[in-house]
Amino acid sequence: MRAVVRYVEEQLLILFLHWSIYEMNSVTLKIEEVQASFKLEESSSSAQTKAEETQQSASQTARPVARVTKRSRSEDTESSAPSKRQRTDRRNEATTEGVQKRRQQPSLKKKDGGKKKKEKKNKKTSGRPPKPPATHPSTWRDSRVPFFDTVRLLMMQTFLASLCCKICATAAMKEYRVTQHDLLDLTYDEERSKNGPAYWNSMKLYKTRDVEYRAWRKHGGPEGWEWK
Repeated sequence: MRAVVRYVEEQLLILFLHWSIYEMNSVTLKIEEVQASFKLEESSSSAQTKAEETQQSASQTARPVARVTKRSRSEDTESSAPSKRQRTDRRNEATTEGVQKRRQQPSLKKKDGGKKKKEKKNKKTSGRPPKPPATHPSTWRDSRVPFFDTVRLLMMQTFLASLCCKICATAAMKEYRVTQHDLLDLTYDEERSKNGPAYWNSMKLYKTRDVEYRAWRKHGGPEGWEWK
């Protein structure tokens, strides 16, 4: 009995295997059929698109050539006028925006107070040597010129100064420490400054002899003169 049961089980297994193989083959056949139909549809759609393209190209080639009409210069200028106006408007807008931005930007003068320009001017070296610092007369060395020659020079200098030497009001106030009120009584010659014809100004020139005498009287001689 056991042998019969085993035989029956083996036969059932064989039948089940055959049935599963048959089902698998049928499924693969169906998949292949679907793929073939999809390929056929694609080929037909591509053929239709090609045919439509050929028809469009043929219709374009069959169109009549449009005749070129000549335009007058006035028509060309009228057609080009709005484009030129648009360009000019754009340029004007760009320039106005740029000017507004520049105005909005803070200037360097306001920030630095013009220090950079002053530094540049100071850096520029001129050909003239720098002025020596002011020293006290007591530190000056004795002159090597003989005494009689120095007396002659001093006499000539005083004589020439009394004749032709003149000084302006600003220099007199700076060098002799005289105020403008002290110079009111003195006589002066009115001349023009020599900076240039565009910058000529009337300038009061006093005689140095009178200014020295007024300073001498004001300060009380050499004893009242304070050296700075």
